[in-house]
Amino acid sequence: MRLVSLSHLALAFALTFAPARVLSAEYHWNAVVSAGWSAPGSWTPARVTPLATDRLVFDGGGVSAVTGVPVATIGQMDVSNGTQITFSPSVSGNAITIGGDTGTDVTIAAGSSLNLAGTNTISINLAAGATASVAGTLTAAGGPHRFSARDADAIQILAGGKAKTLTGFGGSLFGPGSGFNTPNSVRFQSGSVFAQGAGSNPFGLSQPASIVMFDHGSLYQVNPAVDLSLSGRTLANLEYNGSGTSNTTGSADCTIDSIVVNSGTLNLAMTSTVSIRGSIRVRSNGVLNLGPTSGSVTYRLNGVATQVLADSSTVPSGSFYPAGLVLTPAVTVVVDNPAGVTLDPKLWRLFVPGTLQFASGVMSTPGYSAVRLGTTGSITGASAGTGWVSGLVEFELLPSAPSRTLPTGTATEFAPIDLMFHAVTDTVLVLGGTFVEGPETPNYFDGSQLDTLKNVNLAYALLIPDSTAWGSFDAVLHFNAADIDAGADPNQFVARSRFIGYAGAPLTWRSAVTTTRTPTTIDAIGVTRARPSDYSFAFAVGVPTQVHISALDVSRAEDTGAMPFRIKLSEPSVDAVSMHYQTADGSALAGADYTATSGNFVLAPGATEYVVTVPIVVDSVPEPDETFSLVLSNPMNAVIDKGTAIGTILDDDDVTPPVAQVLYPNGGETIIEGSIVNLLWSATDNVVVVGVNLSYSVDDGANYTPIASALANTGSYAWTVPTGLTHLARLKVVASDQHALTGQDVSDAAWSIWGVNAVAPVLPTAFAFDVASGNPSLVGTRLRYALPQEQHVRLTMLDARGRLVATLVDGLE
Repeated sequence: MRLVSLSHLALAFALTFAPARVLSAEYHWNAVVSAGWSAPGSWTPARVTPLATDRLVFDGGGVSAVTGVPVATIGQMDVSNGTQITFSPSVSGNAITIGGDTGTDVTIAAGSSLNLAGTNTISINLAAGATASVAGTLTAAGGPHRFSARDADAIQILAGGKAKTLTGFGGSLFGPGSGFNTPNSVRFQSGSVFAQGAGSNPFGLSQPASIVMFDHGSLYQVNPAVDLSLSGRTLANLEYNGSGTSNTTGSADCTIDSIVVNSGTLNLAMTSTVSIRGSIRVRSNGVLNLGPTSGSVTYRLNGVATQVLADSSTVPSGSFYPAGLVLTPAVTVVVDNPAGVTLDPKLWRLFVPGTLQFASGVMSTPGYSAVRLGTTGSITGASAGTGWVSGLVEFELLPSAPSRTLPTGTATEFAPIDLMFHAVTDTVLVLGGTFVEGPETPNYFDGSQLDTLKNVNLAYALLIPDSTAWGSFDAVLHFNAADIDAGADPNQFVARSRFIGYAGAPLTWRSAVTTTRTPTTIDAIGVTRARPSDYSFAFAVGVPTQVHISALDVSRAEDTGAMPFRIKLSEPSVDAVSMHYQTADGSALAGADYTATSGNFVLAPGATEYVVTVPIVVDSVPEPDETFSLVLSNPMNAVIDKGTAIGTILDDDDVTPPVAQVLYPNGGETIIEGSIVNLLWSATDNVVVVGVNLSYSVDDGANYTPIASALANTGSYAWTVPTGLTHLARLKVVASDQHALTGQDVSDAAWSIWGVNAVAPVLPTAFAFDVASGNPSLVGTRLRYALPQEQHVRLTMLDARGRLVATLVDGLE
């Protein structure tokens, strides 16, 4: 008898009785339009024996319906290849359980969709360990269908994927349902969308627990007017497209990436802190009410990129501003974003009846947008370290509280304005802010009488349309050392204010009374309206320039009867400029030639010119032009640059031209070329000869060459005789008087110019061409020719073959 080892028996038993592993089978849906789930022929291969491990694949493309969906368990399910498949159960409450296998257990590929439809409800439940991936579309309509999972993060809605509920759907798509209510089991990844067109709380559980999680960059799109359960939730982008009103309440903190309201009214009446990390936009006929009607709540703008608040909703009748984005008095809006918050640049107002608080970052109001504070609104926490409003703040002042600080500045500098109004009799609306002098305020300092290289590069603006409810105001203007031009001394700073009225009156700068100065502040006190209609006040700060004043010379004909002296300023003066003036005799005498004039003039602020008119005594006696002076003295708010102006009275009675006569050479004389000869003439006039012109001719007066012009009438001019021999020389004298009347004379007869060796000139009687001198020569050859009269000469040089080498002369000789 053979003995068998016990260990070998145990191994044989195990090998004999271990259950065999059941391999999953894959079945492809082959129905073109619709077919029953349980029909074996609906599948390829025919699904004769359904097993809980089967993998069902819907990849035939097109649109198809699966009817009679039973209660069943399968291993996996795949919807792909653009297939649009609809599940309809035979009775309400049926469920497909996904047991799971290797890899993703439910796949809805991009471009494909799984639709749970009909009044008979159906659930697709993922068992423990099973997962789902949706890159296409998951839709539920007609009843309270469910798509649930046992494990956290089991269902992933991928970028481009979408889940949506439509008409007839109820409850929450992702649970709770029959034990499949695991928290955090569904995750909408960045780029995915949950479009809720029907149903209620999509989160499935009481806050703060949630079945659905929204990653940053995903979108929760609410299309009906349903109440949202946002309390305690973390959302990404929220888009509301309702046609009615949705009311959202809750006392647990909530986080939202961005909010868009395209239509309908969304009331976020949370009583806890709501963190908003992105932009808020209200469009079309949408309304977004932030905050409860009472109590207090904080909305914290705490993104990492610049957040935009935009309201492009309908403007109500009788209003200037859209009313889509509404903050209740219970709301405190906290700016807590180092990248800043900006209002939409269109003309609108962010109305803050509660509190705008700065923790970190700047709120910008580009263009004409503004933060508007009601009588109960306030701004707190603003500082150089926490943030401020870059742009405009609009607020209301009451007689009981007539002071306010505008916590404004530029994009990089905190430069507030402290205001104190006096004699306030009613509510005063004020709109103000601080701006960088530059593109937003081109040529801002023009006419301010401030040194453009020694000022504070900021512009301060206030708009006060209520022009009758106050008397005056004080303003403390703040600036930073970085805003001051290099070399500017704050101890010399003055403040200027500028006004413009409703009727479009011209811009005019005024001096503002300044009191206390510090290196970074200046006080402007007692600012009032220049005109009753003034409603706009602008301020500039810097070192004042000095206005210079000049009297300009002028001349007028005697018969005009007046001499207008222009007094000019170097630039418009902010303050009125005054000056004394007095005439003084010159060659013109007061009483005989003009009327003595004196007095004072005042140039209003902004003016740059004044005219003093002095009467001229008109007579009929020819006389020389005469002069007298206008002398300036005792300037105020200006310094004299040119204080004496010369007035010239131009005589208008002289009609007699001068008489001129050539005295030497006058005919027959001989002078030597290169010698110095005194040319002599006489010229007389009934008033005065103001100038003499001399010229000479070498061709008996046919042509003249200038000798000298505008000579004094001395009767003599030392002339160096030029080279050129002639027997036909003549001298011409032209004399002019003060009215440009002229008289002239020419030598009575020709005179001669001889050579330096007393060689008399020989005048040719016919054309002649002399033999070339110095031929051959290394330094040049002289060619001489003679002409009996002026005529055109062309002299060329040819080679031995008759070809042109050069043209030496071609013109009138």
